[in-house]
Amino acid sequence: MKNFFTPFQRRGAAMLALVSALVATPTLSFAQTGSHSSPTRAQVRQELVDLESVGYDPSRGDDADYPEDILNAKQRLARNHKDTKQKCVLARAETN
Repeated sequence: MKNFFTPFQRRGAAMLALVSALVATPTLSFAQTGSHSSPTRAQVRQELVDLESVGYDPSRGDDADYPEDILNAKQRLARNHKDTKQKCVLARAETN
């Protein structure tokens, strides 16, 4: 069987395949970062409900206290979660 491609054509095809692979690699690796996507609307709403449960009031509209008031609410929420987690661990220890 006769080879229809010249050495020049084979090198050109190999080079084209190599360049295509190099171009596609960053695109494919970027597409795989979907696991770190933005929060859903439901997650954002739940976070707002949680923050309001520890005293954050988004309707105050006082820009002078904006970063501090939400950061303080997040700290209080984190403390509440930590306290709740510790209570659950203690309750499990008492039942065993």
